[in-house]
Amino acid sequence: MHQVGTPIHVYALYENAFRAHYGQSMQANHEESARLYAAFSKVAQHNEFAWNEGKADTVEVIGTVGKKNRMVCFPCTYTVLDKLLDRADILTSRLHATDPLLMNAFNTVNLASAIILTSTTFAQSLGIPASQWIYPLGGAGTQDADEFWNRPNFHSSPSLSRSIDASLRVSGIEKQDVDVLDIYSCFPVVPKIAARHLGVPITGGQTRLSLLGGLTSFGGAGNNYSTHALTAMTRYLRQGKATTGLVLCNGGMMTSQYAVVLSNTPPTKGVYPLENPLPPQLTDVATPDLALRAEGHAVVEVCVFETM
Repeated sequence: MHQVGTPIHVYALYENAFRAHYGQSMQANHEESARLYAAFSKVAQHNEFAWNEGKADTVEVIGTVGKKNRMVCFPCTYTVLDKLLDRADILTSRLHATDPLLMNAFNTVNLASAIILTSTTFAQSLGIPASQWIYPLGGAGTQDADEFWNRPNFHSSPSLSRSIDASLRVSGIEKQDVDVLDIYSCFPVVPKIAARHLGVPITGGQTRLSLLGGLTSFGGAGNNYSTHALTAMTRYLRQGKATTGLVLCNGGMMTSQYAVVLSNTPPTKGVYPLENPLPPQLTDVATPDLALRAEGHAVVEVCVFETM
């Protein structure tokens, strides 16, 4: 695939295809991403565990490409070295970057968290009141093909949609029963695809998409973000601010998706699912045939290129 395969390449492919599939202009897509990440930044501002605690970046700061917010991903992707920043500024006077630096995860942030999961009997023996118990109602996870070119399209994720649906099903609830979310957000397209599937607004809605503040403002990727999301969800539900929450964990190149549902109300069925209801990897998804030799007419679904 001509060395296309790093996160900034693959997620840019998804962002551009998602934009085109829903009929968004480049500018509208860019502005939506900036609003989404500005909202995340406000959440992280008040999170004592966030590396950006006390600081909130505005829509204008996040959406404006410059020397402190260099272009990283375009609908076609750019990797811009410092010596090319001036040229990047010229380019973005005409074009809108899909994912500048402040819409990317910062994977050098060191994070640590811990979860203790126990039985209600043991919790009682420790003297923990039932009002403080948080129940994992259920979860599910699977992954799409490891090779991103062997997937059905670049505007959706079968593993994401099935993981969410299966986690809700085994938890005995519907989409509308989820009060609060934390969606993994290494790049804007992940929460966008999840929000579309859940039927909630990407920006400006009442259902918040992040309890932590997203990977740019809170910290991540690759540094334990989703375990922090589970602990934050536990605290939020324990405080009675909501009844049911869902955490979506993303991994790889939009590859692995796992969802967990937590609640301060015990499961209605009285039992927990004992195994993952989904296979380790999806094998029943139809994908286009791969032509190893370019010949004849073709339709370009999405594109990516890199400048050095």
